[in-house]
Amino acid sequence: MKIGLVHDPYSPISLGNVGGEDNLVELEVTQLEARGHEVQRIMRILDGGRRRFIHGIVTASGRGISPIDKKSIDSLDLIHTNNLSLVSGYSWIDKSRVPVVSSFHNYRPLCPISISWRDGNLCFECRDVSSFKAVQHRCGGVVGLLGSIRKGVLQRNEPEIQKPSHLIFTSNKMAAAYQASTKISNFDILHNPSRLKTANNSSKTLSLSATPPKGFLFAGRLTPEKGVIELIEKWPEQEPLTIAGSGVLESKVRKLCDSRQNIKFYGTFSPHDHNFYGQFEALIFPSSWLEGSPLVVIEAISMGVPVIATDTSSATELIEQSQCGITIPQNYSTEEMRIAISRLRENSNIFRRNGLEAGETIFSPDTWIKNLESIFERVLRNKVL
Repeated sequence: MKIGLVHDPYSPISLGNVGGEDNLVELEVTQLEARGHEVQRIMRILDGGRRRFIHGIVTASGRGISPIDKKSIDSLDLIHTNNLSLVSGYSWIDKSRVPVVSSFHNYRPLCPISISWRDGNLCFECRDVSSFKAVQHRCGGVVGLLGSIRKGVLQRNEPEIQKPSHLIFTSNKMAAAYQASTKISNFDILHNPSRLKTANNSSKTLSLSATPPKGFLFAGRLTPEKGVIELIEKWPEQEPLTIAGSGVLESKVRKLCDSRQNIKFYGTFSPHDHNFYGQFEALIFPSSWLEGSPLVVIEAISMGVPVIATDTSSATELIEQSQCGITIPQNYSTEEMRIAISRLRENSNIFRRNGLEAGETIFSPDTWIKNLESIFERVLRNKVL
């Protein structure tokens, strides 16, 4: 199969980032080529803020003009897009003679600031009423204003979710949020894979025979929707907690950690550090955002580290699939967190064993790429000639 991979990269992934579509795209290329497919990368990066602004907002992201050559895409069997918005435009989809499958990892087509979250709760006003609700609520400053113009004026036909022939979402909750907008009924759910290598008997035996580690971990971007401030404020005094990550709230998080003897600020860690998660008793995932398929949760589970997550996020689907963790209410109390920790400890060995098994099966890159390949094959079989 000759596959074109259209992806507009973010900044390069390095220390301090535990997820990212860019890493997932790199994994897809490697896995597809290993399975004998020919992959043509169609990726563009613009250097410089002015060039990015002019091209991204006015041309590609605004009017949908595309620099992608029609001849190069017509030679393919299928095109798969991931982060399609900033540089590649959308006009090429209308000219394509091959099926286009689009994957979604956030809410950019529904929300001018991509997260569909505001003031501590989910928000779909721009999807259901008008994109200029973001202006009314002052979401994202200049970014929110430009996103509102793009979505409400320049791209009212919603090309990202109306033009592809098939859609892929990373969770059932994400698919439900999109179904209110798209007319496309052809879609699949495909959870992200773990990037960590756990499929060997020695690591499994070691993790289960070792004395369970102590202490808990928060890992992720330090942004309001991740719930890190509320976590620190509600965290039980007698339990140790480590905060790992960086972001706009870093200064506030550092100060809060300094005021609590049982909470330590770690900062950034490498997404390729396979041993980092294993130092902790469990991962705490307090996000109040409707996350798609958070990699930090998948990777913790795959290393046999249980997860305590709020019921808003799609992390609940990952916990249910793996049977490796506990769900708590979004607006949890300190006492509810204490109860969850107690329950987790009672079932620690079961959770750890389940997580390791899930890492070797349902969350393995091999399982993920086979499922993605199956979707591509089905789309090609159903192609309208």
